[in-house]
Amino acid sequence: QAKTFHYPSKHTSFEKPNKAPQRAAALTHFQPVDSHIYPDNMNIIAVVTKDGERVTDAEVAAFVGDECRGAVTARGNYYFLTIMGDSQGDLTKPVELRVFDGTEEHTVGKVSFVSDAFLGTLDEPYNLDMDATGVENIWTNDNDAEWFTVSGIKLPAKPTKPGMYIVGGRKVIVSGTYY
Repeated sequence: QAKTFHYPSKHTSFEKPNKAPQRAAALTHFQPVDSHIYPDNMNIIAVVTKDGERVTDAEVAAFVGDECRGAVTARGNYYFLTIMGDSQGDLTKPVELRVFDGTEEHTVGKVSFVSDAFLGTLDEPYNLDMDATGVENIWTNDNDAEWFTVSGIKLPAKPTKPGMYIVGGRKVIVSGTYY
């Protein structure tokens, strides 16, 4: 059967030239594994800071043991990192976040792998601070804190099931001893 398409008489994209999309630089330091090896992934929207200033010319990577599970360069002011993993096999293994600034590799944090989790947003990106000297547990007495699901449901106690939760106004991933 015949189909008809009507072209608009005036379209804004024809009036102004489009700005070419900004492409991320190629990786030079980190070499991630093939993304097809692992069935699951989690994502981080991050910024890298040093001396209180944003760094946009670094490489960011996630490691489980010695295996690079994902690596990116900046796209604009942000790093959009996808971490490959296995929701069953990686449940108790820490994911180490590293930054390469062109001369030196810095370990800037650890997170737990949670399939389909998303850390950080464009409004509140996950901060990878190259000045940090170590990763510390910021929750001094989290067993007594009020815990909520990410959908806002208050829990009666600290959760024992791995996942993403909110405590003290912060997003926290609970998985084994790393969170």
